[in-house]
Amino acid sequence: MTNANVLTTGFDHPGVDVIAMMRPTLSPGLYVQMAGRGMRPAEGKADCLVLDFAGVIETHGPIMSVRPPNKAKKGNGEAPVKVCEFCNELVNPSARVCPACGAEFPAPEEKAFELRDDDIMGGPQSDVLELDVSEWEWRRHIGRSSGKKSLRVRYYSGLTDSVDEYLTIAHDGYAGDKARRLLARIATDAGLSPGWSLVDDLDEIARIMNSASSPSVIKYTQRGKFAEILTRRWTHERS
Repeated sequence: MTNANVLTTGFDHPGVDVIAMMRPTLSPGLYVQMAGRGMRPAEGKADCLVLDFAGVIETHGPIMSVRPPNKAKKGNGEAPVKVCEFCNELVNPSARVCPACGAEFPAPEEKAFELRDDDIMGGPQSDVLELDVSEWEWRRHIGRSSGKKSLRVRYYSGLTDSVDEYLTIAHDGYAGDKARRLLARIATDAGLSPGWSLVDDLDEIARIMNSASSPSVIKYTQRGKFAEILTRRWTHERS
């Protein structure tokens, strides 16, 4: 199902996982509404792909830090005009035909739409960092403010560099389901047997994961004070 300027606002279908922005807009509110169609969590949905063909993200910024519209600047009181190249008549910029001599103005060039590479979440590719991992450490983590339990994995590179990742497997709802699926995938890639399963004891999970092979390289980007791990790569062959 596709739509044109119909399902941009007031439409709620959590399963939407692809949005193609084919029209520009100067309204930051409409931009947030359009992107919001794909931000609802749903069962079996891991993310939403946003295809921006109209430069909307460049105009308004990442969805997590939308730029407010520029305030209207005061002009000098003179209306905009264009000049007829045949009779030098000053005419309205929207005129297609000169009212003085009848000459036709060339049709305005249509803006070509092309797929852009702006990251709607605010992490341009130039901000992707890479860490050579020498080892990892899993442990139970308790949030200072929320008191909620989660797993923390610290990826080390030598003695000084490290990156932390938090898996909220003890949380309810979508966040917990997503974290548990991610943990299962990491465990498989780390070489644990297919029969391995989650247990309720976070300390026991940490012990099991510490016995598994760490990835050799991770790629990540910073989201404020937290790191988002984009890829993990192991050098060993999976059995």
